[in-house]
Amino acid sequence: MDACITLRLKSKFERLVLALCTRFELHNRYSDSIDISLQALELDPLNEMFYRRAMQGYLKRGELADVLRLYSRCRHTLMKLLAAPVSGETERLYAEALHATHRASAQTAHRTSAWRSD
Repeated sequence: MDACITLRLKSKFERLVLALCTRFELHNRYSDSIDISLQALELDPLNEMFYRRAMQGYLKRGELADVLRLYSRCRHTLMKLLAAPVSGETERLYAEALHATHRASAQTAHRTSAWRSD
C-alpha cells in the first residue's frame, strides 16, 4: 500500500478513536473510553495519545494503579521501539496519578492512626 494512503488511514483511525473516547467521556462512560483506547493500542502500540486517553479514563475512575501500570507500559514501549521518551503531557498524567496515590495513602494512614487512638 502506498505510504501516503497508509498515513491517511492511520490519521483517520486516530481521529475516530479519539472522537469515540470523547463521546463516551461526555456521558461518563469511562470504561468504554478505556476499552476503545486499549483496543486501539493493540493495533497501534506506538500511539502515545491512546495511552493517555486510557490513563485519563483510569484517573477519572480513581484506578490509580492502572494509570501507573499503563504509564510504565507506554514508557517501556516507546523507549524500546523508538528510543524515545514519553511526552510531557503523559508525564503530567503520571505525576497526577502519583500525587493522588500519595494523597490517598496519607488519608488512609491518618484514618488508621485516628482509629487506633480511640
